[in-house]
Amino acid sequence: LRLRYNISILSSAGLVLLWLLRSEFTNHSERHRWSYAEVIAVLSIIFALAYGIGGAYLLRAEFSGIETWADAVYFTVVTYSTLGYGDMLPQSTNAKWFAISMVSVGIGSFVTALTVLLGPLIENRLKGVFAVVSKFQKSVDHIVVCGYTKVTESIVDELRTRQVPFLIIDGREDFVVHLKNSGLDVLQGDPTERAVLEQANLSSAAAVIAATDSDATNTLVALTARALREAGEQHKFRIIVRIEDEENIAKVESIGVDEIISPSTLGGRLMAQRAVGAAESVDHD
Repeated sequence: LRLRYNISILSSAGLVLLWLLRSEFTNHSERHRWSYAEVIAVLSIIFALAYGIGGAYLLRAEFSGIETWADAVYFTVVTYSTLGYGDMLPQSTNAKWFAISMVSVGIGSFVTALTVLLGPLIENRLKGVFAVVSKFQKSVDHIVVCGYTKVTESIVDELRTRQVPFLIIDGREDFVVHLKNSGLDVLQGDPTERAVLEQANLSSAAAVIAATDSDATNTLVALTARALREAGEQHKFRIIVRIEDEENIAKVESIGVDEIISPSTLGGRLMAQRAVGAAESVDHD
């Protein structure tokens, strides 16, 4: 009887709390208005904590080790987190039934809250990935650019100017979020993995550009792309690789890529040519 009385008190307190927070459901003028599900999720956590703390304190005489509100909070957190140190134990049947009810209430409340609060985040991320993959599964003659770097920025500018569809693959989450917010089509993943290149529909692409800052990574991308191209007769895409170290050029040529470009080498030679041309022009004058 005492247990039912205590539970009824806690339930009544929960209803009062819901009534006091009713404005969260009806106030449309706030800049950020919580959804019904978010409010219920937060209130379920508050109710679970209040139920455990209040019940443990009211039944403190029937527990070993619970004497103060701090003890009740400690017992509730330890019970809900399933740590179970064993320093506070129920000593009566009512206390045991209350501990069992705490587990039921806690599991239900926290699972509901996690589902409501984290579910939309996961769902939105999956939708974004599926949207990009779905778009390029239907694309033909697009360009797949692997790795987002300073060189990639120039590549993107040129492709945009020529109005050529392209997809960037990068494994860094922060870069992917930034690029998506900038309006670019980006697929998060490791471009050296065949499955990721297949998601980018490389088989129907016009070319793949390995443009990371690492010669080793670019070489692995080229090897994976070549294996994918050789696997199907319809795969005609070109493989273009960025190599910075001139000593690696001959090695990459041997794996059968279509073109190797060294931005640093080209830039250095171009500047030298311009300098020599300027000097010859001065001498001629």
